[in-house]
Amino acid sequence: MSQEGNQLIGGVESRLGSYRDMPLLLDLPTELLEFIFSFACTDGGRAGRSLSLVSQYVRDISAPFKLQSIALLGTMQLLNFSAFLSRRPSLEAGTKFLYIGHPKTIGNDLFDIADCDARGQTGAFWNHWPGIHETIRELKHLGLQELVWGEDPRGQTAMGALWFVSECASNAIFHILNRIAPTLEVLHINVNKHVGHALLSRSASLSLPHLADLATANCFPMRFNVNDHDFRRVESMLVPNPQLRDLHIIETAVCDGGCTTDAFFSVRGIAHFAPELRTLRYSELGATSTSQAIPACIASGIGVGIDVEDDIDPPNATVPLPKTLRDIVLKPAVGPWMQVGETASPLEMSRYASVVELAQRLTQKALESESPKRVVLLPTDEKELNKDDAADEVYLPELDWLLDEWLATAHGWAWT
Repeated sequence: MSQEGNQLIGGVESRLGSYRDMPLLLDLPTELLEFIFSFACTDGGRAGRSLSLVSQYVRDISAPFKLQSIALLGTMQLLNFSAFLSRRPSLEAGTKFLYIGHPKTIGNDLFDIADCDARGQTGAFWNHWPGIHETIRELKHLGLQELVWGEDPRGQTAMGALWFVSECASNAIFHILNRIAPTLEVLHINVNKHVGHALLSRSASLSLPHLADLATANCFPMRFNVNDHDFRRVESMLVPNPQLRDLHIIETAVCDGGCTTDAFFSVRGIAHFAPELRTLRYSELGATSTSQAIPACIASGIGVGIDVEDDIDPPNATVPLPKTLRDIVLKPAVGPWMQVGETASPLEMSRYASVVELAQRLTQKALESESPKRVVLLPTDEKELNKDDAADEVYLPELDWLLDEWLATAHGWAWT
């Protein structure tokens, strides 16, 4: 062999020898492995499940971090994760970051459940709805308008199924939150209109003692007062939590007529469940008609006077916002939220412009009053969010940015 060949082989062997001298993963101290796994398991559960398949040793060391960040998208994932926890009553999940959301259309949610049920993956989910999965699959060809609101008997059947699914999703959300309450620090929740309504009727209170960051797009944690048979009074289902420092409220079409976002500024709202709040964000201001009262609610809550019309006074008796509150950040929507294919009327555009003008006035008045609470009005997005032509009118506008924010916080991906 030539001299050059010998040198090449010698160089390869030398490098291989250096690699052999490097410690393997399992050679590292347990404390260092735990440190590594604590960073790896922030992708929504995928890394944790992969590590569980490496070996029993790695599985045991990574187990405390496996469920640190979880993103649940759609009813099937909610039900599956709730069932996962139910089968392990002694499991300490250790979840710090949780995102609860839904796919882009209610129809897709029902179709997913029906398909899984047909394959036997949901157990006996539709026991008292014989043949419902077949009906839903047939409705796939009718279009989402008929699926939800149509007078066709199959559409009405689907509406009944939708109500049942929403109740199941609400139950799963409560079960999950109660199980991970001891460790949960960040919660972003963005569900559809029907699940949002089911949550409004929950009678049990919820304690999340370590929750520090909450973003909500469906009026959670507000609910109807269980002792008010007329459902006119609204209260928080969260018990007071002095650890909750950051609250992000997103205006959406999910809010029920009996519970709109102005309820957050009532006596049983923010002042009750977040007594030590530091930062309040309000996004999509002006997206719906319920936004009209928000600038007045905030102004009243921080003791700043702004002139408003009598017909847009806060409908709920507002109370002072927490003394610890320092920053209030408002971001208007790009315009009134409309059903797909429709355009805003002049009246709706005028209402939207009025809300933005009131927010500008609030910002200026807070600055002039030298209030310790800083009010910032962010610019709107340059263009509307992309809307899928297949999206139905009872579903949320796309709030992909909310999931992106959660991912940036939790370094997570969807749990599947």
